[in-house]
Amino acid sequence: MHSLLATNLDYLRGRAAAVDVRDPQLVHLWQAALAGDGEVLRISPQRTVFCMSLPSGKWLLKIYHPRRSLERARRLIRSAPAVREAENWALLAHRLNIELPILVEQVQPALGLFARPFWQGRRVSTALEDSSSFKTVAEGLARLHRHHWSDRDLSADDLLFADAYDGQVLPLDLGHAKVGLMKPSPEMVYRDLQNFIASIPVKYAQLAATEFLRDSLHGAWLKDYSVEKLVKRSIRQRTDQAWKRSSRCLRTVSDFERGGRSSIRRNFDGTAPLPEEAAEVVKSGPRSSTQKHAEAAWKFYPRSGAVQKLRKQLLLGPGCLAFRKLYFLELLGFKVAAPQAWHATHDGEWLATSWLSGSPPTASLLPQIAAYLARLHMLGIGLRDAKPQNFVVDSDANGALTLALIDADGIRPQLRNPWRDLARVLAECELRSELQQLCSDAYLETWQQTMGTPAPWSSAEVEQKTASFAAHFRDLLAK
Repeated sequence: MHSLLATNLDYLRGRAAAVDVRDPQLVHLWQAALAGDGEVLRISPQRTVFCMSLPSGKWLLKIYHPRRSLERARRLIRSAPAVREAENWALLAHRLNIELPILVEQVQPALGLFARPFWQGRRVSTALEDSSSFKTVAEGLARLHRHHWSDRDLSADDLLFADAYDGQVLPLDLGHAKVGLMKPSPEMVYRDLQNFIASIPVKYAQLAATEFLRDSLHGAWLKDYSVEKLVKRSIRQRTDQAWKRSSRCLRTVSDFERGGRSSIRRNFDGTAPLPEEAAEVVKSGPRSSTQKHAEAAWKFYPRSGAVQKLRKQLLLGPGCLAFRKLYFLELLGFKVAAPQAWHATHDGEWLATSWLSGSPPTASLLPQIAAYLARLHMLGIGLRDAKPQNFVVDSDANGALTLALIDADGIRPQLRNPWRDLARVLAECELRSELQQLCSDAYLETWQQTMGTPAPWSSAEVEQKTASFAAHFRDLLAK
């Protein structure tokens, strides 16, 4: 059983004696949840979501159990989450003219139950390979918006082509949604579309934006917005959302557990090597050293003193930032050495990542590093130290060679100078060599293939913009 699920169930069972659920169907669902029955769909310290079976069919059960201070006082200011969601669903179902049984009870200030029938269908996020689906999704979202719905946390994974309602596009969750008396403002509609596009692969961004802004749909709302602007802002939104979400690795959530000065992935049971323990030293330098220990790579950042102590307390130490940056890239789908643990000590920080047995890329694979860099740059992410030693070569399921980033110290969530980054790769090649040209071509081709539009620079412009930086790095490498 998932450790967080066990924790949540223990907490709920401890409160069960004081819980009086009145609705017979909710009683059945509540008791089944306490027994550990049903399929867990989502889990967090604040909420557990199940798919449950009743004689009447399958039901979605959400148990809201926020363990926050002053929860009773919060209820005086704002409705409980379960009640808000039920109210939203009642309004939206009425406006869409669909029948939707809803069960809800706020049994305690910090314990609410919400249930509705579980829908079968196809998630929008899985239907994107069919280009015609974007038209259907655009029409579905416009319909929802016309019925005064808006969701500040919209994602393609939160929308369903619902079989029970003739394949209509319906939201799966109204926890962060608003179903108001008035139409949502253009800014709210634009934010929804931007968030949706930010949740799908970049290669579909142009197609989705074009469909969304058709005059017959959202174009009438958003006359002052262009496809190009929507695509650009959605890509930036994707990166900003991932960076914000990456802070999860420093909190107690479904897949990480936070200690006093440490955080660990829940399925990882390794501990930092002690000084007397034998370990294979992989890399050593004045600012960090890396060793292999118990099938994990442990990197130590020696940092002592008052200033470094403050940085560690503020979660701004190099080890903590590298832990978060690797998780940030993992969330965005980049191949990295998975972050497993971070631990701060009085004299430094430890960072544990999964051990990747590959070797550093040879010169012939420099174009792949340039392609990896292009994918980062398209999302507005910088990598100041894109050298071969920071990657390892691995094989995918088809046996093709792929690169994984193992050192994220040089990652910058805000891209500052792409030409400096690319020049670090080009500096590994001889000046104006065929390999240098292959690296430039790989960068531009990856940009075009991923974005679906030509790169905004020519090969000659890339050479011109990177020349001075590449010369600087070549001088450093020659010393």
